[in-house]
Amino acid sequence: MIFTPGMPASEALEAVAEGGDTMPLQMMLEGMSSVMSVETGMAMTPPGKSATFQITGSGMHRYLSLVSMLVPTNDAFVAATMELPTMPGAMMSYAQAWDAGTEANDESCESIPGRPMWPECEDAMAPASMEMGEGFVTIHNGITGMGDFGASRDWKNPVAMITVTRIQ
Repeated sequence: MIFTPGMPASEALEAVAEGGDTMPLQMMLEGMSSVMSVETGMAMTPPGKSATFQITGSGMHRYLSLVSMLVPTNDAFVAATMELPTMPGAMMSYAQAWDAGTEANDESCESIPGRPMWPECEDAMAPASMEMGEGFVTIHNGITGMGDFGASRDWKNPVAMITVTRIQ
């Protein structure tokens, strides 16, 4: 389990949710005997686009877990765990947006990584919030438009579709 809803986020999950840093989570997972492989992507996947990974495994590993930062947000992430297909063919699942609860959802440019890539942040001067987040992982409420980012950046769950194709 990468996280448990209603419980505090691990430091490794916090690094992914707040800044897209997958290294702490990767190191944590690679040290577990129940984890066969950890794959990471480096490029941002824009809305409506897809990322593809090829994973080779054995029959004893039956689950796929996915976690990634959602941008532009303070501490939102997308996550899902799904059972892998046992027969050749494709399976599809949807992933929810989660709030790591580690930062206040102030929607301020100062609180969100990658500031230069967001047009809303070009002239933003608001300081980052010093407020703490909820303190536990919960379903994310989306972008409300209360900060620098307008409600047009909002999403509704689910936020990702995962397709796994078993080829043998």
